[in-house]
Amino acid sequence: MRAIPGQHVHLSASEADFTGPQGKVPAPAITWNGSIIGSSGGGTGATCANGALQGDEAQPLILGWDRSGTVLCNLTLSIAPPPDWQPGTYAGSVNLRLWAE
Repeated sequence: MRAIPGQHVHLSASEADFTGPQGKVPAPAITWNGSIIGSSGGGTGATCANGALQGDEAQPLILGWDRSGTVLCNLTLSIAPPPDWQPGTYAGSVNLRLWAE
């Protein structure tokens, strides 16, 4: 994708579905920490965001991406640890959206 001059590039995430031994995991329990690995061109001023999923509401993964270029982030997804999470397998998916406006 290539942004036209004056457009900003956006990358966001929203929940598709997460489950564990107790059933559905609520979206806000899924958090991430982002750290920048590298960038070039219009991505050099960008930062990798920290946040939590909010269901279908898209949350930014990268901030300050001013024009076409590359941004490489390391994102670590976690499940916020309430005292009653059971050990076991947790699985899910995240919807990613990349666009310019």
